[in-house]
Amino acid sequence: MRKQEFKMALLLTRFAMTMSACSQTNDKTESEHKPLNSEIKEATEHTNNVNSEIYKLLDFSDKQKQDFAQKGLITAPESLEIKSENGNLVWSQNIYEFVQDKDAPDSANPSLWRNTQLNSLYGLFEVMDGVYQVRGYDVANITFVRGSQGWIIFDCTTSVETAKAALELFESKFGEAHISAVVISHAHIDHFGGIGGLISEEDLADPSLSLEEQIASGKTLIIVLEGFETAAMEENAFAGNAMKRRSNFQYGSLLEREKQVVFQWESD
Repeated sequence: MRKQEFKMALLLTRFAMTMSACSQTNDKTESEHKPLNSEIKEATEHTNNVNSEIYKLLDFSDKQKQDFAQKGLITAPESLEIKSENGNLVWSQNIYEFVQDKDAPDSANPSLWRNTQLNSLYGLFEVMDGVYQVRGYDVANITFVRGSQGWIIFDCTTSVETAKAALELFESKFGEAHISAVVISHAHIDHFGGIGGLISEEDLADPSLSLEEQIASGKTLIIVLEGFETAAMEENAFAGNAMKRRSNFQYGSLLEREKQVVFQWESD
């Protein structure tokens, strides 16, 4: 990745946050005219029956996935809320407390409920010797791999704030990390948007040098797939606003807690 592409990654992150703010404002205004969305509804008999069938399909006494999700935990803060420099809330795990140690309500698919419980486990985990992950600090994980020249980071979350917080958690156990390379798996913004929280432009290796010379320079290599710049632009700029609106509808992220809509499907 060249320096201009690094700048583009930061620019696209700011653009996505702007789209998020714009869509939040518009959707909140629209929701004021839909009082139906302000009331919690009990699950219909049909919804209850459909969700109850899941218990017959899956063995909920099997705790293997929970054991896997908790395995290797090294450290985690007692609570997790990440804020920007101006005090705005960027990321929170506290908002998922309503799912912890509770059975799924009749209105929710119990398998998805269990999945949410496991996804809300956060902290620094050891995957194996030399491979570590910070989980639950964003919608995507950040992975640290020990290399001969320093630490190689795979993916870097959505925002500068979450990436920085993840790095601080990692460094609290392993000391200051020399980042020899950042590998970005694909062009979804939750995998590259936080790069500015890990390295600065001054940290980048000179792309005009050979690969061996870049490594020897002690600077940070950024490794992306061919066509990353085009894919990132098409995914986050051209389609960003529509994708954000879809996400807001899909996850109900703009609805107030305790006022989430329960969608119901009546049988024919």
